[in-house]
Amino acid sequence: MELEVTASSTSPISIVRLTTDVLAKKPTGGSARIRCGYGGAGFDPHTLRIEMDRSSVPILERGGPNGGIIGPLPPSSFRVDESAAETLTLDFEGEEGYLYECSIRVEYSENGENKVAEFGTSEDPILLLPKEASLSGLTEYDWSVSDNQWIVAPVR
Repeated sequence: MELEVTASSTSPISIVRLTTDVLAKKPTGGSARIRCGYGGAGFDPHTLRIEMDRSSVPILERGGPNGGIIGPLPPSSFRVDESAAETLTLDFEGEEGYLYECSIRVEYSENGENKVAEFGTSEDPILLLPKEASLSGLTEYDWSVSDNQWIVAPVR
């Protein structure tokens, strides 16, 4: 999951805290998955690792050649300077074979003013399948450009 952060021309933005509330956890058995075989993957300059089954502090990491762990969020923060935009990849880690229903709360500072953004509710939760390994045993479908229809996806 990616969170795009865009600062205005005069004010920087700093994400100072991100919390996840797991509302439900359900086994994925008997489910199907639609995947995108034609999407592209890019360079993730910053990743926030979030453990779904433990109430621990997310860990902020920097990718690329100078990558590594920056530290827990907080006290570390993710800052976007004036007139800039950056993507923060949220890497959710959880138990294999489970789908998580959750809400996410982001506390940030914009030009020195503290603000909050909330995503997902108990009535309309965010659905997360944290691990790629959680897909084992699921039927996957992909769009066939040549046949112009949905097909059972080939095994990768």
